[in-house]
This record gives sequence, C-alpha cells and structure tokens, in this order.
Amino acid sequence: MNSLELFLLGRKLANLGESSMPSDGLRKLPTTVKLVLFDVYEHPATTIGDICGRTGLLQSQVSTSVARLCTLGVFQTEVDPADRRRTLVRGNTDVARQGARLAYEPIDKVIAEAAASATTGEAEELISMLDKIANRLIANALTWTRSNGEPK
Repeated sequence: MNSLELFLLGRKLANLGESSMPSDGLRKLPTTVKLVLFDVYEHPATTIGDICGRTGLLQSQVSTSVARLCTLGVFQTEVDPADRRRTLVRGNTDVARQGARLAYEPIDKVIAEAAASATTGEAEELISMLDKIANRLIANALTWTRSNGEPK
C-alpha cells in the first residue's frame, strides 16, 4: 500500500462511517464543524490556532465551529493557564459517550454492500480486520466505546 491508496481508503472508510450514522445527528453538521469536532476529540486541550493548523480551516471558521459546539454542549473551553491569551478547547466526554450510544450502528450491512461481491464470511473478516486496525490506530479516540465497538 502506498500513501495515495491509504488516503483513498481513509476517505472511503470515513464516507462509509458517516453514511451509516443516524441522519439526525452528525450527518446534519456542516463539514467544517465536523472537521473541528473530530480534530478536538483527537487532540484534547488544544488551541484554536492548533486546530487551524491541522485542519487547514481559517481561524474564523474554527472559532465559529467551536462556538457552535460549545453552545450544543459538545465542547468546553477554558483559558490556557500557560498563556492566558489563548483558549483551550476540550471535548465534553459525557456528551461523547452519549453521542457514541446514539450514533452506534452496526456496520455489517454497510461493509457487505461496499464489498459488493463479499460473502457473509468475507464481510465478517473485513469487519474483524477493521476492528483490529481501529484498536491499534485510534484506541485513544474511542475511549467511550468497548473494544468491540459497542457503546459503554
């Protein structure tokens, strides 16, 4: 696998994940808000400037997204004790746990459809491989779920 294939795989998996979530939740948020949401949960206690650097979004877009997510109770902000001019943004872990419960949808059907000619056994094997990859690469981002992907 090369970097382009990895990038395309990541995009495909992200699209499959998003399409399998309930339509009344995450899917309704604008793309910029989703980028900020995911970035903050991957990088807790981060600054607006750091979010801009990682996402490529403008400061105004990040600030607007953070404000929206704070209003929804998804994020919490505080003054950075090391540099009182900066604001630290954190995800609200209680909301993340609740969101994981609400957004939990088994992916069996989505993966089987994406791998059009896969048998049930092959689809189960793909899901098992994805679970192993997730446990290795994004375990910290999934602290509100059990190892099998179900909400705690």
